Amino acid sequence: MDNIATGEQRKLEFENTLLELMQEMPYSKITVTDLAERMHLVRKTFYHYFPGKDACLQSLTDRLILECSIDVLQALPPESSDQQVYEHQLRFWMLHRDFLQAILDNGLNSYFAERYLNYILREELTAREHLRTTLVNCDEDVLYFYVTGLVFLLLKWCREGFQLSPEEMARKNHRLVREPLFRQNP
Repeated sequence: MDNIATGEQRKLEFENTLLELMQEMPYSKITVTDLAERMHLVRKTFYHYFPGKDACLQSLTDRLILECSIDVLQALPPESSDQQVYEHQLRFWMLHRDFLQAILDNGLNSYFAERYLNYILREELTAREHLRTTLVNCDEDVLYFYVTGLVFLLLKWCREGFQLSPEEMARKNHRLVREPLFRQNP
């Protein structure tokens, strides 16, 4: 059991080291050697946990997305409004501004949006559970629009230095990102 915990801890250390390096240099210039040297390990150790730096970035990104979802589900009661959920997500991402800034600085905006969408589509949480909605006809295109819209608004908010509070940001963008989900067919 200790080996599993140690292995998960080592993966987390590699992810955090990658994030540190992404804040110092372009992602495209970071090598596995850079990661291993920063951690005072040999390259072979990295490959025990990840097949390459892209897998490490994917693990970091997916972990944060999962943590955001878990945080929302644990912190808010099921009867919370969509706007309250959105505000809580924004607060979570403000705490992880270093990650968001690294995504922006490295031009990985679309990558982040794609990982977020993949998470929602593949995880055990259904779209309804994740979105906390009673929506009946939510097709994949609408879900894609919703998720990518939220991600790009989140990144824009970060790029602008979080000038609005999470509450103001949620109020400003709530209708914009939610209306397509509830639009009635004529």
